[in-house]
Amino acid sequence: MCKKKCKAAVDRLRRGHKGPGPPNIWSDCQDLLDHGYDRNGTYQIRPNNTRDHFPVLCEFSHHKAWNLIQKRVGGFVDFYKNWEDYKNGFGNLAGEFWLGNEKIHLITNQASYKLGIDMWDWRDMNDPKDVSRYYFSESAFFRIDNESMFYQLHVPEDYYEYSGFGGSGLRVHAGSFVTWDKMPPEMRVNCAVQFHCGWWFSTCVRNANFNGRYYNGGYKDPQKRTRAPDDIYWPNIDQSLRKVILKLQRND
Repeated sequence: MCKKKCKAAVDRLRRGHKGPGPPNIWSDCQDLLDHGYDRNGTYQIRPNNTRDHFPVLCEFSHHKAWNLIQKRVGGFVDFYKNWEDYKNGFGNLAGEFWLGNEKIHLITNQASYKLGIDMWDWRDMNDPKDVSRYYFSESAFFRIDNESMFYQLHVPEDYYEYSGFGGSGLRVHAGSFVTWDKMPPEMRVNCAVQFHCGWWFSTCVRNANFNGRYYNGGYKDPQKRTRAPDDIYWPNIDQSLRKVILKLQRND
């Protein structure tokens, strides 16, 4: 009997409500896990510092929960968006999306979070034995300021607070979020236009860009295996990424 009721409660919560009356919505995916919800999928959350609730894609593994903030799987969604799009979020949680800078700000300012990065490259179509490789990287903490501060990115300065593949690729991006139509007044060149994205920049040096232009096959020119300066980039991977997921996990 309880099993059926519990399953029904989970299904209602995933649709954004739980029975009659005001919705019982948790603050993030870890909060959901702590209350017994452990099925990967979309749930409504309400961060502690807001009255607003919104859907987020949760991933549960090894008794921990991830809040997905970005996903790219096939170039179906154009990530060259304006400020309002990046502020509010775009795409579809069932496919490719950017959760939204305002939502990311609300999540990362209610507790301490780490950033996990799942990455996959392209299989060499000329080599039948080649396979797509998976990479993972992690930043020990990740937080962004509010809109008035241009959603300033805060990540560790210490190289040893990064783990996994590619090391501290985010360090040089601890700056303002920039889109093609908005940048801080002190910035002389619009880095978002240069790299065809919305992303964090302190200078127009690209050491990471997960919102760049999508290139099928991983190269601007697959025959010559030449890359483009505006592709989906992470250090030490020699081609534009095929798939990437950015996700937040609450620190203990």
